[in-house]
Amino acid sequence: MKKLLLPIFLLININLHAQDKIDLNHFKGKWYVHSAISKNTQKCVGLISEYWFINPEKIGLTSSCIKSEKKIKDYDGTGIILNEKNSKFEIKYHNFFLKVLGFFGFKFYFEILSVDQDYKHLLTGTQDQEELFIMSRTKEVPNNVLKKYHLKAKALGYDPNKFIKSEFFSFE
Repeated sequence: MKKLLLPIFLLININLHAQDKIDLNHFKGKWYVHSAISKNTQKCVGLISEYWFINPEKIGLTSSCIKSEKKIKDYDGTGIILNEKNSKFEIKYHNFFLKVLGFFGFKFYFEILSVDQDYKHLLTGTQDQEELFIMSRTKEVPNNVLKKYHLKAKALGYDPNKFIKSEFFSFE
């Protein structure tokens, strides 16, 4: 089984141009990472993230790293919305190791680059082209959506051939 290298849904040093304002009421909820381009050392075969509101400027989240068919590692955190378009977030996790990194100024960021009208699929990424994620409300993404996001990835300077598909198991 090929390992999917994923950050804990964290994207660093971003400054890309997201689409129109993100409707956070539609954004909240569970998202599956369908495929990713990532050079981070956190090894997951799959990743699921869930978001909820704490207040108008802050979200809560849990990112679940699937490491095998029977092992999941959850990371709980909070995110501050960084722009009026609701597309950029600064994330702080409550996991001890990640808190220590945060104490030393290491912050986690991500930006929503594209989301469909129904909030069923989205694309997030970093300007340095180190990180890119195709996410979905379900475990599968239709081929036409994948093609659209691969074309957008290429237009942003990513190599869509580097995407690694996630694996999800029936235990969740």
